[in-house]
Amino acid sequence: MFQRRAIGLVFFLLGCSASPPPPPPKTTPPPPVVVTPAPTETATPAAAKTPRADQIEPLLEALRRAEHPEWSRLVDEIGERFGGPGLVRALDAVAATPPETTYFQTKYIMDVLRTASDPRGADPLVAWVEATKPSMHWQGVVGAQLAEIGDLRAARLLGERMKHKPTNLHDQERWWEADQNGHLSGNDLQRISAARLLGDLAAMHPDKVDEIRAAVEDAVIAWVRETREPHFYGMQALAAIRSVRGLGLLRGWAFPKTPLPARGALPPFPEGLQLAQSALRYIGMFHDEPSFPKLVAQLERKKDPALDITEDALNRDNIVMLGMALRAIGYGASEGLSHFADPRAVPPLVKFIEDTTWHEEARHVACEALAWCADDATRASLIPKIKAQITKGGPKAEFIASCYAVAFSERSAAASAMDMVDFFESTTLGSVRRSMAYGLGSIALDRAAQTKLQAKLDDKALRVDAALALLRGGSGPMTGLLSTIDGFDAQEKERIKDGLAYGTSEIADDEPTFARLVRLAIRADEAADVVVRGERQTWVRDAVATGLESARYGRKPHAVTRPVLRYRLFRAAQTDATNRRGIIALLALLKERGVLLALADMKGDVAAPAAKALAGLGKTIR
Repeated sequence: MFQRRAIGLVFFLLGCSASPPPPPPKTTPPPPVVVTPAPTETATPAAAKTPRADQIEPLLEALRRAEHPEWSRLVDEIGERFGGPGLVRALDAVAATPPETTYFQTKYIMDVLRTASDPRGADPLVAWVEATKPSMHWQGVVGAQLAEIGDLRAARLLGERMKHKPTNLHDQERWWEADQNGHLSGNDLQRISAARLLGDLAAMHPDKVDEIRAAVEDAVIAWVRETREPHFYGMQALAAIRSVRGLGLLRGWAFPKTPLPARGALPPFPEGLQLAQSALRYIGMFHDEPSFPKLVAQLERKKDPALDITEDALNRDNIVMLGMALRAIGYGASEGLSHFADPRAVPPLVKFIEDTTWHEEARHVACEALAWCADDATRASLIPKIKAQITKGGPKAEFIASCYAVAFSERSAAASAMDMVDFFESTTLGSVRRSMAYGLGSIALDRAAQTKLQAKLDDKALRVDAALALLRGGSGPMTGLLSTIDGFDAQEKERIKDGLAYGTSEIADDEPTFARLVRLAIRADEAADVVVRGERQTWVRDAVATGLESARYGRKPHAVTRPVLRYRLFRAAQTDATNRRGIIALLALLKERGVLLALADMKGDVAAPAAKALAGLGKTIR
């Protein structure tokens, strides 16, 4: 769940608490390993009871009279029990004076609202804005909260907020208008966040893009034109809303007429090239067909075949500026081609990847792009290429082998599973094997693949990756696998936990139903219902949840952001009865308390499992 921002001044209002002392160390030896399913009644907490609406009145009255720290405790209790609607009602209990207290209390409630992300809070929030006519700052905050839960009414509020510079909204004399980044008059984070959320809204409502564009296009274009270096989220917003006027800007930024730096050139970096990397990515996201051949042409911008711009060569040969400019162009073009996901890009990407004079980071991104441009058969054809590079040996060949393997960690097909398992040998590069483990973890493995992987659990050199693949992609009882992993050493267990977290830190948009992720949530719950040496194996679920926590902003092409994931799962939980169990389990893993509160408040079959999952979360608003 998202962490709320805090500043030192807020401690005046909120206070803090000390951490409890650690438990005393165990002095008795552990009992023998016993693997048994956890009792059903203890595996999942009982369903929570939905509080009556009239029960909030005493809390609101107490809130009006309370002072720190009781005030913040009451807000948290309202959030826990009544979710979004209750928190909006708490806004009416905010102190009217002095202004700094009004600001801190409003900010605290808004932060709790955004952390909760309860879809039921949308209508009350809109009504609050219409009734109280708050400042443009708070209207922007409400717009962001509405966007987080997928409400289209966010577009109008965010569009209005983007018209205002921070210096026009915040006065330095109002010292309390600050966050951890300093005074709000000195940063543009609210508009940056608004641009990102507009992209999310377009992804949530592809059939409403015209409506979103009408509400925000003028404001976004004006914002990106304010400075010479527009933020990349502004470019993303223009691509997401399919702004024809913005397309001309994207083309200009992506394909500037600025020449490349000369050998030995000194800083500063050429101004015309500073925006190229991001613009190349987002012109691909726009799917601008006239730009496709230009994107491919960027992979050939290094005209001298002998020019080495690898990481080792940059400083050694005094070509830093030239090398980094080419790296940025190759990187951005590869991301743009990834968004296109067009088979026409496969041959130029392969040529680029195998050119050992290009920068490694750009080639790595090209391998990720290859996963999206190639079909299953083309990806399968990379298997012999990887083997050939491993046989060839040497750092350059090993890089190519590892790079191609990334295409399988990005996207994998069940038809290639046995070929991928074949890389679980001691002679295989560890980086290749790990990529294959991630790829296998995204496949619902058949019995043959699982049996072959299980045989690798006895080999210390292979067992971490084999266990990782089986935990994520396997099926059937978890007891035997968890018993085996219990015998691994501490370092191996930590590597498995890290692998589980990393494997869920980016969520791809190629499955509208998120079937892979839902299956993993069910596996994590099944693991938590197993007891080994007297302890439930909740570590699998905890590691997966850690990875999901970082899957928020969509750092690379095809990555789903947290708001988009939340919105789609909320809709799916209501309509997809077949997969509802896994969807609810996934929402619990994500600690989406607000969504679970909304589902538990509904009529029909979704309410009971949502309430049951909600009860298992404990207090998670703060």
